[in-house]
Amino acid sequence: MEDYFTLVTGSSSGIGKAISVECAKRGMNLLLVALPGEKLEEQAAELKSKYKVKTYYYHIDLTEKDAPKKVYVWTRENGYKINMLINNAGMGTEGPFERQSASYYNTMMQLNMVALVLLTRFFITDLKKLPKAYILNLGSISSYFPMPVINV
Repeated sequence: MEDYFTLVTGSSSGIGKAISVECAKRGMNLLLVALPGEKLEEQAAELKSKYKVKTYYYHIDLTEKDAPKKVYVWTRENGYKINMLINNAGMGTEGPFERQSASYYNTMMQLNMVALVLLTRFFITDLKKLPKAYILNLGSISSYFPMPVINV
């Protein structure tokens, strides 16, 4: 499967960055996707050099209209074959519900739900054609256990 790639969203920091490192340690080629200005170029170069894997990156704000489709088109136009999709990008907030604007909540839902669903939709047909393919959707524990002042 050396010609295949693992695509990781939110790969520039936190859990996404840690997942990218672990995948590289296991010899997996990587496609790193994160916000513009998140130093993906340096991260890709470091992973490529240290672990001898193919590593490419794409800066995009997944809350933007058509961003999931743009990610898919980028992989197709460059001939990147995906055998693992890791939907990690996400955001959260805490505090009184009314503290955040409606626009903020729309952005959060766009990233945490819509982008994840659309990325999965775009890639699933190709993934199902492979003998082994994986989708990993990460989320917050607060999705399962209600907590005071943790909302949406």
